[in-house]
Amino acid sequence: MAAVGNEARFLEAALPELKDYLFSKELYWPLPAVSGIGQLADFVRLTPGNLLLYKARLKAKTVPVEEELLLSKLDEICNRWRAHWIQKIEKEIPARLALWNNALTEAQEDGFSLSDYRYQIRLRAMLELLTAELPAMPLVYQKQIQALDQALKEMTFPGRFIWEPEVMQAFPERDYWFLYRTTKKEAGKG
Repeated sequence: MAAVGNEARFLEAALPELKDYLFSKELYWPLPAVSGIGQLADFVRLTPGNLLLYKARLKAKTVPVEEELLLSKLDEICNRWRAHWIQKIEKEIPARLALWNNALTEAQEDGFSLSDYRYQIRLRAMLELLTAELPAMPLVYQKQIQALDQALKEMTFPGRFIWEPEVMQAFPERDYWFLYRTTKKEAGKG
């Protein structure tokens, strides 16, 4: 997962592009290089899932006024172009479901390493954030997520919060239980 502090840099790069992105047909919109985030393709691409994840992480911290303004501007743009925002979310959910399914399928034989789990679980967190934005979650998504959650539970054990403690308050265990898991590989070391 991205280091704490990268959230604002991502939003600063994304906001000037957001309206054009919302009106485009693209799901993964390239952003200019975002200093400090690195070159992981997913973190330099504008999607609702990335925006919502960075927003949640940023809101968990005490942020300066400039960062509050970024959050306010993000909300303003998304609300102004709400129909386009929802269309992008409806396009992203099946893409994230496929990626999450692939990650779980690959991990079924050997399990997740702790670092892989910390990285891959962002897909499940994005799914939670994305579906929360929909007026109603389609039953097909509910069923897919439930099946994938069951597979995840079979591959992990309850544990401590997996990401940085600074963002924990944005992800309560009752809604984000998957961020409070440990891998079987990690549990076997103890």
